[in-house]
Amino acid sequence: MIELFPKRDYNRAISMPANEILYPETLQKFLVFINSFVDEILNDEHKKIEDSLSNVRGEMIDVRAKSKEIEEQLQSLVSNNEDMKLMLHKIEELFKVLSKISENTKK
Repeated sequence: MIELFPKRDYNRAISMPANEILYPETLQKFLVFINSFVDEILNDEHKKIEDSLSNVRGEMIDVRAKSKEIEEQLQSLVSNNEDMKLMLHKIEELFKVLSKISENTKK
């Protein structure tokens, strides 16, 4: 077999890992923290929405429109959370520093 096919292409069998897997542990912990924090903000509202969607009577609803409405409702909760606002402020400060580092690296 090796004589007939001396070369093999493993590109279809072996894929490159997703970038997220390659993040340093500190960055992974940060992203997990943010996801957990957002979960805490939204937990009660998720339950309310699920309850309201579980037994809908009457006319059919526009699923796309309702999905968009829910997304906007949840986004507003996250964006208007005071602790999230504080975190975002600190993250914006960090971005300013990181962008300067990135600019220096490119030179």
